[in-house]
Amino acid sequence: MTSLASLRSLHATIGAALDDIERVYSARGLDFPSLDTPFYDHQSIHSAGDDDLPSAGGHEGNSQLEAENLSREPEVVSAVNKIVAACGQLGTSVQLPFYVLLQTVHLGHITAALSFLEASHAVDILRNAGPEGLHAVELAPHVADLVTPTTNPDKSSSSFCRPSGSKPSPFQPRPCIPRRERGSKY
Repeated sequence: MTSLASLRSLHATIGAALDDIERVYSARGLDFPSLDTPFYDHQSIHSAGDDDLPSAGGHEGNSQLEAENLSREPEVVSAVNKIVAACGQLGTSVQLPFYVLLQTVHLGHITAALSFLEASHAVDILRNAGPEGLHAVELAPHVADLVTPTTNPDKSSSSFCRPSGSKPSPFQPRPCIPRRERGSKY
């Protein structure tokens, strides 16, 4: 198969999977969930009187809940997996190999950032702040209260950051070296 024919085949796979998703959702009179509309897994258990979280009490909330639940149906999951795989292969096929390599190398930074978000409870802090959120300067003290540097008593190894009160794990996070020790002016 020629390279262009391979690209067209991937394009067709994406289109066919999208048709499958559309068929499943149309049969139920629903639309595929949008990333622009926040959804909370616990929506179904909240009463209509809760002011801080959306409720599933109204018609729109129920249809959103149904659409989210439908996204977990085997036929939809299969179609979504085909789209994700074909998009990944299509992107890798058309991108210069060097840039694919760079993107792959940078995936480690994403993993580290997600690990930090989980350990610092930043998402919970931002959720509690409400829809206006917090500026990074306001968020930092909350995160600092949860993540404290710990040092090795013999000072032979770098200090590590981990949530206060947590036990050491075999997967130690990156060393927390103060900026002055790294040679930064700031």
